[in-house]
Amino acid sequence: MIRAFFLGAAILAGLASTAAAQEEAAKPVDLATEYQSLINAERAFSKKSMDANAKEAFLAFIADDGVVFTPDPVPGKEEWQKRPTPQFILE
Repeated sequence: MIRAFFLGAAILAGLASTAAAQEEAAKPVDLATEYQSLINAERAFSKKSMDANAKEAFLAFIADDGVVFTPDPVPGKEEWQKRPTPQFILE
């Protein structure tokens, strides 16, 4: 009986989290705003690269859990910290 109760509670919890995820996914997306946000991020990255260098730009903009491929995936921040400062800028 206790097993059935816990199984039922687990199923209900799973259904509730699924319903919440579906509700979150159903919100409309403002594509124009999202597009402009992407453009702004690219421009800020480019400015950082021109003001400092590409290494500093990547270190400033890569997510803490971001990866780069060398050719295998490795933690991005760690990889860029090890690299020498490149002689190029990204514009």
